[in-house]
Amino acid sequence: MNTEELYKRYKRELFSLAYRMLGSVMDAEDIVQDAFLSYDGLSDVGTIQNERAFLYKIVTNRCLNLLGSSAKKRETYVGPWLPEPLIEKGASDDDPSNRYLRSESISTAYLLLLQQLSATERAVFLLREIFHYSFEEIADIVGKSNANCRQIFHRAKKSIHFDPDQQPSVSFAEEKIKEFVNSLLQGNTTSFWNWFVRMLCFTRTAEAK
Repeated sequence: MNTEELYKRYKRELFSLAYRMLGSVMDAEDIVQDAFLSYDGLSDVGTIQNERAFLYKIVTNRCLNLLGSSAKKRETYVGPWLPEPLIEKGASDDDPSNRYLRSESISTAYLLLLQQLSATERAVFLLREIFHYSFEEIADIVGKSNANCRQIFHRAKKSIHFDPDQQPSVSFAEEKIKEFVNSLLQGNTTSFWNWFVRMLCFTRTAEAK
């Protein structure tokens, strides 16, 4: 399959990975474009057995590199970081590749939850949970052992676990309100922001029912 055919087939899902990793439409588009340019410039593409996995590896590594540099920039930013909203125009429901962009896992609330993970945790979690790669494949993509990837995934999943189907009891609500008030009184913006994101996830799900 030539580069143009690969671009048409995998562009959207690669973009959805980059967008979930970065939270920026422009950066995600640049990463995907650069990945295909790099692929097209390889002299040994004929030896690549799995083009899709190879492209995922390029995109993932470029996202990790960018996150490493952008994290330093965010240290000087005052206030919570917010992902750039994704507005899809003209996306056909008949196109299977669009399923990666229709999931609730691309919502602003979900992207904010992902920010609690390290860059590597985010990559492993997304490759497994959203794109259904095996741990063997993920290990090759991120350059870690199979066992290490399993540990990273389970740790990441536990870190952002939130059950939107669980109806809050009165005691649950009182507990969360106390967390909210204490966070504000103590000036702990990180705890407050984590609380806010989880409540946003619950509210969005409740409204959808």
